[in-house]
Amino acid sequence: MKVCVHDSHFGIQKFEVSLVEWIKLHFGVDGTNVYVFHARKQGWHGELSFYIVKCGEHGYFLDYLHGFPGYNEGFNCPFCLEETMERLINH
Repeated sequence: MKVCVHDSHFGIQKFEVSLVEWIKLHFGVDGTNVYVFHARKQGWHGELSFYIVKCGEHGYFLDYLHGFPGYNEGFNCPFCLEETMERLINH
């Protein structure tokens, strides 16, 4: 099975990943994310874990956990964020 993953962090835009059985088995408890690699974006001081995350509305995207452990921690679908910003600007 191949999935299309959207990347808004490293300028790749979109890439395909073959999800072999062992990756499927390592998806999170809710089946919506899988760890991919550690990386440091330009301008950052340290590395963060990056995940392939599944948005129920928009599909797969690459992201890191936002917020703080135990408080407001989660992933941000770039398409959901864009839609939210458009609604806020237009109202």
